[in-house]
Amino acid sequence: MTTNHAGQVIAATDTGNAEETRNAPSTSPASPRLSWVKLTFLLSNIGLALLVVLGWARFGSVSSALGFLAGDRLVPDAYSKDFGTAKAREDAWVTFNLTNYSNRTIRVVGFKSSCTCAYASDLPMTIPAAATAPLKVKIRSNSFKAFLSESIRLFTDDHRVRDPSLTVTGRYEK
Repeated sequence: MTTNHAGQVIAATDTGNAEETRNAPSTSPASPRLSWVKLTFLLSNIGLALLVVLGWARFGSVSSALGFLAGDRLVPDAYSKDFGTAKAREDAWVTFNLTNYSNRTIRVVGFKSSCTCAYASDLPMTIPAAATAPLKVKIRSNSFKAFLSESIRLFTDDHRVRDPSLTVTGRYEK
């Protein structure tokens, strides 16, 4: 019985002709490593799925959990919200729930929008440590656009807290 370069066993008959080829368990060093790679891949995917589920359960969304891991301590329930469809020349409202994950009170003192159509009436607002407060953002209708996507950056009185950037999207009917 002989093996070829691929690790296959070639059985020879009495006449010496190779008539049958079958796969035999490979004894090459690549097999144990390949199974180790598969096991590592499987375990890392299970770990990643567990982190996603725990992040969603703790923060309400995966993006909020990632924001916290990136250093945000004033974390919204979602970094992007859609107000749906509104009629032209009517105002639309979006509410972001801001959670303070720091150990001190944070005061949101203002925001900057990519347009003049966004307005927050609740500012300035104070959010105690480990508390959540709603931030209501009003979007004024702009009859020139059918689709709206605006960014909002919040400003706090604490230079140690990263200022979150939020996005509001939606559609207007004419």
